[in-house]
Amino acid sequence: MFELLFDNTSLPVLQNVMGFAELRQKVLAHDVANINTPGFRHVDLNVEQFTGALSDAIERRDHARPHRFRPRSGRDVAFGERMQATARPIEGLMNYYDGADRSIEHIQNEMLKNAIWHQAATRLYSQQAAQLETAIRERVS
Repeated sequence: MFELLFDNTSLPVLQNVMGFAELRQKVLAHDVANINTPGFRHVDLNVEQFTGALSDAIERRDHARPHRFRPRSGRDVAFGERMQATARPIEGLMNYYDGADRSIEHIQNEMLKNAIWHQAATRLYSQQAAQLETAIRERVS
């Protein structure tokens, strides 16, 4: 019963966004730590595939009875039994003659955007969870 209630909210979507952003931050931090390693190749997670899978799952949930949030796995992003995303790193663009990608500014910019994305999802999740708790208790605090 609670699973159906939970699936009809934005909470599972926000949980996936937070989890994916955390995974991505680790991958980007690894890139920064290894930026001066000879032959270093920048890796990242496939954000487009992840957001596309979430959009598709939301669309299907909104048109199905009962409403169930079930994202579909892709080549680079998979969704486990509990619908949490996992992703495999993919190589970024190569910018230098030796095949390395040493754009620290690009990686830091991606880390900042990713942190903002995580922070926004975390705040929305906290607000939505509090609203759901209030509705379940049937009284305003």
